[in-house]
Formats: sequence, structure tokens, C-alpha cells
Amino acid sequence: MELARAGEGVTDMTDHILAIADRARRTSAGPVQGLVDLTAIMDADSPDELWRWLVTHPNAHASTLTWDAVGAFERVHAGDVADAVRTAGLLCTDRRWRRVTGRLVSDIEATGILSDVMVGDMARAFLFQDQLAWAIPEQWVLDGTVRSFAGKKVRPGRPVVANRPIAPPLRRWAAARLAVADQAGVGEVM
Repeated sequence: MELARAGEGVTDMTDHILAIADRARRTSAGPVQGLVDLTAIMDADSPDELWRWLVTHPNAHASTLTWDAVGAFERVHAGDVADAVRTAGLLCTDRRWRRVTGRLVSDIEATGILSDVMVGDMARAFLFQDQLAWAIPEQWVLDGTVRSFAGKKVRPGRPVVANRPIAPPLRRWAAARLAVADQAGVGEVM
């Protein structure tokens, strides 16, 4: 397959790559491939769309880069910080970024989207909980996105929680963040 060059009806290679990935996503019947996964993450227009992809398409491929997760986070929360902590928690506990978890949480914090209070809440959750209890939105049960969970049929009106492992780098980041933010409470962190 020959790639189009910039100036030949394609503004840059990004348009061409996204077109190939879109074609692959529509025809892929097998496991989620890297380019399809990247496209879905980068094309998400809302937090819900990003969450749905991350939760319903667990990926064993471990990325060594954080730009895709950070870019998606910035795009879906550019003008709306509502649920930004939920998105950050989901991204940081996703297996796609298990090799760069510490860098990812720092990069998300550096975006400036999360307030100090939000970052503190996230740090406390990462440090003091055994697992991150990520609540599945009720709408997912109502629209059939989630029909069963952990081998049990899900009924509307009952909370469904995905317990996500908290990797050691997240705990180290959280301990350092809380120790700096509240030096009087360092004993609680230690």
C-alpha cells in the first residue's frame, strides 16, 4: 500500500493514518490491534466514549508512551472538568499503560486540568485503597453495554463496580504527593 504524501490532498500523515485505522476498526473481527486501539482512544469525543472503549476493550499490549492517554484526557476534559478524576483514575489503572504508570499520573497532573483538591483526592484513593473502585455508569446497564459482570447478570438500579488494581508506581506517586502537600500528616502516609 502506498501512502499519500502531504500536499497530495492530505494535510498531513495523521489524516491518512486515521483513515487506515478507521477502515481497520470497521473490518477487524479479531483482537483489538494497536492502531485500532490508538484510534479509538484518540477519537473519543466525550469522557463516556473514552470510558466505554477502555472498559469494554481491555488490551494486553503495554505501551511505553503516555501521549495517547494524556492527549485523550486533555481532549475530553478541555472545557469540562466534570468527571476528570474518574477519567484519570481509569487511565492510570488501565493495563495499556502498566509500564509507564508513574509517568502517566505525573503527566496527567501536569495538564493542569485537575485542581489541587482533585489531585489530592486521587492520591488518597491510590494510596489508601486496596483497589480503585470504579463505578460503572448506570446508563451502561440500561443501554445493554454491560449485561453481566464478574459472572453475574447485572440488573438496573444496582451499583456495579469494577475493582481496578493500583500499581506500585501509583502508590509511590500518591505518597510523595500527599507528603509534600500535607507535611503535618506525613505520619499517616508513612
